[in-house]
Amino acid sequence: MNKKKFAIFSTLLVSSIITGGCAIHLVSDYDADMDKGVTDVQTSVNQIVAKMRDCALKDTRSHIGNNPLPKDPAQIICQDTSTTYSADDYNKIQNQLDTLIVRSQSNPHNQPTTNSLINLEGAILQYPSQVLNTSNTTASATGTPPENAKKPEMSIQERQQLKNAPISVADLNDLTMTSGILIQSILTFELAKKTGDSSSSK
Repeated sequence: MNKKKFAIFSTLLVSSIITGGCAIHLVSDYDADMDKGVTDVQTSVNQIVAKMRDCALKDTRSHIGNNPLPKDPAQIICQDTSTTYSADDYNKIQNQLDTLIVRSQSNPHNQPTTNSLINLEGAILQYPSQVLNTSNTTASATGTPPENAKKPEMSIQERQQLKNAPISVADLNDLTMTSGILIQSILTFELAKKTGDSSSSK
């Protein structure tokens, strides 16, 4: 077979594969367990943040007496977040994320999600099981850094343990920004895969 005939044969072969419905998977399929697992992590983080926010409300009310709470979240302050800290909260999250990372790593097409999960551990935990040494910007599940998802200077766990270190509700929002963006990017990616799977099955 000469080069010209081989080129024609190759083109026809590729065309027959595509038209025959044999799609090449460049990303993993939708994973319902991943979707639920990441949502559970978000719930766990929300519960931790709620403790610190409740502390801020309590301390502020104690300080201002019967006056109305300030509208500015920067003026609603928890005086000592270490009083709300529980190692069990973070042990639970570490177990959740370690399980999700192993699940994601088992699929060779799931590397972007794996990277996001590892970065998520670093944003939440003081001692993450794995660390990505890529850049100062966290990668999203699509492989592109999400907007404003900068690597935090301090994890949520580290910040909550600090003694006599006041934190405002506004600071809490900043503290959890990276984890929130990463979680949203993973869930958005899974939803996109779910939508794609549903469309291809029709």
